[in-house]
Amino acid sequence: MFSIVRRGIGRARWQFFVSRQEWEIIIHDSSRVLNEPLLAMPDIAPTDLDRHIAARLLKAFRMANEAERAVIGPTNDIWADVRTIQHSYLDILINGTADQLAFYLCNMYRTDATHGTMQGQHAHRRLTLSGSYNRFMAVWMKDRIASFAEEVGAVPVENPEQGQAGWLLSVPAADLLEMIELKIGRSLHTPQIDGGLYKLVSGGRVIHKRDVYGQSIAHTLHSNGDARKICEIGGGIGRLAYWSMKFGTEKYSIIDLPHMNVLQSYYLARTMPERCFQFFGETANSTAEVIIAPYFAREMVDDIYDVVVNVDSFPEIDATAVLDYLNWIKKTTKQMLSINQECQVPSGGGQAQNNVPDLVTGVGGFTRRSRAPFWLRKGYVTEWYDIGKPQPI
Repeated sequence: MFSIVRRGIGRARWQFFVSRQEWEIIIHDSSRVLNEPLLAMPDIAPTDLDRHIAARLLKAFRMANEAERAVIGPTNDIWADVRTIQHSYLDILINGTADQLAFYLCNMYRTDATHGTMQGQHAHRRLTLSGSYNRFMAVWMKDRIASFAEEVGAVPVENPEQGQAGWLLSVPAADLLEMIELKIGRSLHTPQIDGGLYKLVSGGRVIHKRDVYGQSIAHTLHSNGDARKICEIGGGIGRLAYWSMKFGTEKYSIIDLPHMNVLQSYYLARTMPERCFQFFGETANSTAEVIIAPYFAREMVDDIYDVVVNVDSFPEIDATAVLDYLNWIKKTTKQMLSINQECQVPSGGGQAQNNVPDLVTGVGGFTRRSRAPFWLRKGYVTEWYDIGKPQPI
């Protein structure tokens, strides 16, 4: 009985304690931070549009699930582990109704559907119960906005060597966002459809750090040449796709796992209902502006793209699959943007994660144009690769 109580106390302490390792991800001096609230977005009741999208996505997922089981064996990467703790979400996808899925997607950020990608049920619970973790996450989100402001030159870069540090986090987040908007000439107001997601609230602005990542990378894409046609491998919830299209991309394709396709498809179809979408199992449509494809159905997105993007996923994918993607990319695009970490810690099955530059070098045919730290995340590297003239597929 005593050991059970001890384990319970341990879990409670973890829920409320913010570790030193967590604080190390903060980039800026936070000694003078202006505290701004981090609030959970209220639950959203599904509309007819939500139910219509959910019905379409259930059909696409179930067809993809059958196709995947027929052609793909077991995988040994980090996402094989994540799938084992998404029971409720996968049960709805396999056995549920469109009404159930619609409510789940409207409020996905407090559920197991977004575990490992964007909050999820464990982080939602911790943010709700722990004031210290809630305050830490608010600092983290503001820290990312400050980094974006520095990246685009909207504010001077802090310099602790000159004793000039700590001031950026004392500026209201809404003011930083307005300075960024003025500098880049684009609106950064975010769509508010995220039931259960904790967001930073400042001066009438409501934003999440994943939106800031999407805004920053979309700005990078549109500041470095042609980005009218983009293909993203591993699309998260769809934030980068959304902001890229807001910034001027005309066609966007995503390749990912089938259960992730559902989240991406919902977010994008809900935030951009005016766009033409194509999901798995649907008749090919030459007018489709957004194509969402499972990883084993690349024929859906076979095209010549201006750039192929991978953000924070190639290190976690089975190395054989990454090599296959890289060989496909050489036939598909003029350039590749990679934003990834390189620490090679063990992931699923105890295998070390991949080092993207090593795999790219091994494949050949890529010329690295630039390499620099990613402004918004410590330990992440932004690399641009030029590729020889892509061949018709």
